[in-house]
Amino acid sequence: MIKSLELTHARCFGKKIIQFQQPKTYMYGDNGVGKTTILEAIHLIATTKSHRTNQDKEFIQHDKPFSKIVLETKHNRFEMVLTDKGKRVWLNGVEKKKLSQFIGHLNVVMFAPEDVELVKGAPLYRRQFLDISMIQTDTTYLDVLNNYKKILKQRNALLKKLSMDHDLTFLNILSEQLLEQAIIIINKRHAFVEALNELIQPVAQQFDFKDVIVKYEKDQSIDALKQHLFTKQKVDILSQSTTSGPHKDDITVYFNDKKASQFASQGQQRLLALSLKLSVLQYLKNEQSQELVLLLDDVLSELDETHQQQLLNYEFKDHTLIINSTQNYPDQQLDVMYITKES
Repeated sequence: MIKSLELTHARCFGKKIIQFQQPKTYMYGDNGVGKTTILEAIHLIATTKSHRTNQDKEFIQHDKPFSKIVLETKHNRFEMVLTDKGKRVWLNGVEKKKLSQFIGHLNVVMFAPEDVELVKGAPLYRRQFLDISMIQTDTTYLDVLNNYKKILKQRNALLKKLSMDHDLTFLNILSEQLLEQAIIIINKRHAFVEALNELIQPVAQQFDFKDVIVKYEKDQSIDALKQHLFTKQKVDILSQSTTSGPHKDDITVYFNDKKASQFASQGQQRLLALSLKLSVLQYLKNEQSQELVLLLDDVLSELDETHQQQLLNYEFKDHTLIINSTQNYPDQQLDVMYITKES
C-alpha cells in the first residue's frame, strides 16, 4: 500500500504531506482544494504522465521553478522533480536516466469523469489509454514507442522538405526504421486488446452489460503499411506528413453487437469506460504487479445510487484504493480523510 505522499509546489499546494493509514482511502473536501492533484501526483509517479495534461509545467505551482513529488510505499521510495525543462526521477535514492527504468515498480489505474471519452471521444484518447496501460508491465514497449515517435518526427520533418523529383533514399531509410518499430507496436497492441477481451466481460456483467467486446482498429495491416511506406510516398509528400501507421490506430467498444459510441446512453458509456479501466486493473493483477493502485476521481457523483453500490461492492483485493469526492461518504471499509490546502 501507499504509506505517504509529499508534494512541493504542486498546483494549488505549496507543501502537502499525506499519511495513508489504510489500503482503502476516501478523500473528500471542497472544490479546488487539490483532491485531484493528489491523484494526479500518484499517476505521475507510476506512469511519468499526468492524466490531465501533456504539459508537465502545468503541474508546477504558478511562479515556482519546480515541483517535487515524493511517494513511499511498502517496498519503494519514488521521487520526481518537474521543471519547465523536463523531469528527473529517483527510485530508492538512485536516479534513473531512462524513464523505462523507473516505470513498472508502481502500477496505477485511474478513472476520472473525462474517461467517458474512451467510448465516445477522439482516437488519441484511446491510444493514450492503450499506451499508459501497456507500459506499466512492458518497459520494452515504452522504448519502442519512444523510438517510433522519434523516427516519425524525423520522417515528417523530411517530408516537409521533399518533392517527388527529390532523391528518396533517406526517406526510405527512415521508412524502414519506422516500419520495424511499427510492427512491434501493432503486435503488442493486438495482444493487449485480446487479453482485455478475456477480462472485460465478467467486469461489465457487474454493471448489467452483456456481450461487451473491444476491437483493435489498427490503421493498416503490417503488409498494407509496408506497401504504403515504400510505394505510396507521393501521398505522404503531398500531405507533408506520415499518413499511415500506429499513430493512427484506434479501439472501438461494442455491446450487443452495437457501437457503444453511437448506441449507448451517456450513463452506459461511463459504465463501459469504467469496465475498461477495471479490466486493466485485473490485467495488471494477472501480470503479478506487486504494488497496484486504483484511483477513482470524483466517480461516485457521476453514478446513481445503485451503480455507486455496485462499484463499492466490487472486489478491490490486494491493492490500494483511493477515492475522492466533494461529499463525505462514511463507510466502515474506507479510511475517510478530509482534504484542505494546508499541510
